[in-house]
Amino acid sequence: MHINGEWRSLRLTCLRDPYPAYQGICREFCVAIVEGGNYRVALGSSAWLDLVSHGKAVTSTAHGHGPACTGIHKMVDFPLQPGEYTLQVSANGGPQTTILVVRLP
Repeated sequence: MHINGEWRSLRLTCLRDPYPAYQGICREFCVAIVEGGNYRVALGSSAWLDLVSHGKAVTSTAHGHGPACTGIHKMVDFPLQPGEYTLQVSANGGPQTTILVVRLP
């Protein structure tokens, strides 16, 4: 997340979903992109994630997993322009996950 001019990882607590088939739904989070480029969203779980702009999901350009020793379970890359995006995380399977959003070189 971009906070006070710096990129930071945050630990977010998810809401529990009353429907067990979805394994927990998280709230939506605002991501402010200052400089356009390719960005990576990394999760500490295998939760489902979408990045939304103007009501439409942004198409991802790559998917992957982090090294076993890092705690990064899922990585998804997106081409982003400056502006605000909504990060939606669902099917987390637990009450918390770590999220990191970073611009790629």
